[in-house]
Amino acid sequence: MAKRNSIVPVRPPDLPVDERLDSWKSIAAYLRREVRTVQRWEKTEGLPVKRHGHCKVATVYAIKSELDSWWKGREPVRGSVRVVAAAKVRRRLAVLAFDNLSGDPEQEYFSDGLTEEMIAQLGRLRPDRIGVIARTTMMQYKGTQKSIEQIGRELGVDYLLEGSVRRANQRARITAQLIRVSDQTHLWAESYERALEDILAIQIEVAERIARSLTVELLPDEQAVLVGASTTSATAHDAYLRGRYSWNKRSEESFAKAIEYFRQAVELDPEYAAAHAGLADCYDTLGWYGALPAGEAYRNAQAAAMRALQINERLAEAHAALAYGKQFHEWNWEEIEKEYRRALDLDANYVTAHHWYALFLAAMGRQDEALEQIKRARKLDPLSLIVSVAEGRILHFARRFDDAIEQFRRIVELDPSFIPAHCDLGASCEEKGMLHQALAEFETCVDLSRSGTLYVAAVAEVHARLGNSDEALKILSQLQASSDKYVSPHSVAFIYASLGELDQAFSWQEKAYEERDASLVWVKVAAESDALRADMRFVDLVRRMNFPES
Repeated sequence: MAKRNSIVPVRPPDLPVDERLDSWKSIAAYLRREVRTVQRWEKTEGLPVKRHGHCKVATVYAIKSELDSWWKGREPVRGSVRVVAAAKVRRRLAVLAFDNLSGDPEQEYFSDGLTEEMIAQLGRLRPDRIGVIARTTMMQYKGTQKSIEQIGRELGVDYLLEGSVRRANQRARITAQLIRVSDQTHLWAESYERALEDILAIQIEVAERIARSLTVELLPDEQAVLVGASTTSATAHDAYLRGRYSWNKRSEESFAKAIEYFRQAVELDPEYAAAHAGLADCYDTLGWYGALPAGEAYRNAQAAAMRALQINERLAEAHAALAYGKQFHEWNWEEIEKEYRRALDLDANYVTAHHWYALFLAAMGRQDEALEQIKRARKLDPLSLIVSVAEGRILHFARRFDDAIEQFRRIVELDPSFIPAHCDLGASCEEKGMLHQALAEFETCVDLSRSGTLYVAAVAEVHARLGNSDEALKILSQLQASSDKYVSPHSVAFIYASLGELDQAFSWQEKAYEERDASLVWVKVAAESDALRADMRFVDLVRRMNFPES
């Protein structure tokens, strides 16, 4: 007869294997807490843990969807008046770009990558209690001579982490210090020197040291739980850092480099979830920029995002990338919103999820919600130009063109070479009837982008509105003759609409529908669609795209 302690746990009926967690250890890992913490939660807070028939405490199981529902509805802390009151206080932390002391500009990616990894790890620590300023904003303070007090005041943060990296002879020396802004007290300062093969261990060690300092200050009743490195390969991690460094430059050339680096990372470690998510981000943005046909970009992005989620279902970056690709291709709006919300539930400090979710809400016509969501992104990343552009775009879709123009002009003043700001400024000027100003902005985009087809099409559209039909048709003919660049059918449709040729416009709209053209997602709210709205063909297009009723 088998001994009692050798009984094999019985699987609950009809429960998929990947939905079940069969031990306290796996339940704790899923919730990113220690075993004793989740055992306490079962007793005091009703954590939905089940037991097998023989009722031994050690042989338990839980269902992921039930844990997710419990977590979403859980108050931050229960049972203690003092702790509940403390939970209302949300401290803000900023990580200054780690200085590269190697004397080699080629090593900038390494120090910048370390900064990004630190921001990502700390951002997942306790998003409901600690807000972490995003990388885009912090990189604008790189090399700054501003004082701790001034930076803290500008960003509205309570703590600053600063540090440096010296990399030479296959070794890295990292120094870091945590500073309280209010009195500029150094809470701690430490140095770490390791072989480069141990660089992942260094990152976790530094992050855990910061976490312990923060938990003593802010979360005295909780133990810090950090997300460990998602790869054990230092070489793969190095390639990943290079990939993120390239992706953040946001150009077609840098996206191509980023893809190359992310591919190297997943070849070195096929289970590296973050690298797969990085690939998804690259293909998603290439599709949106019109650098790849929508179908090709979507297939590659979705495959990479799904692979990331197979490895780590709790990776917020992968859920956001999955939602972004579906938003521009599948049009299953309810499922897309679910993915965005899942990403934000997992990491409320993930700026890109707030940013992309805000644009989704704008496309649905939910402009008030979109503005609320983009303001959350701006609070986390106040100096991000792309997030600021997104706010202006939402104002544009809300028909607040004056406010949008003011927003875009501020961005152009900050960075005259930032193409998205010029493009959207041109669009808002166009809808205000400021056609010559719009033409100037689109022509600037053409120059800066080296004749990007999206901007060339916009120039043709404005010429059509100005009554310069011959010039518009000439540009259109050149676009259609182009064989080496993708031309958005949706853009061609708007040129024909501006020329008053509605049959041609709807013919190209149908082509955009068949190709799942990324820019078609804005058709319901875009002012550019106004010339087509009264036509039943437009009503039918909106219906087939499954947009919710206004």
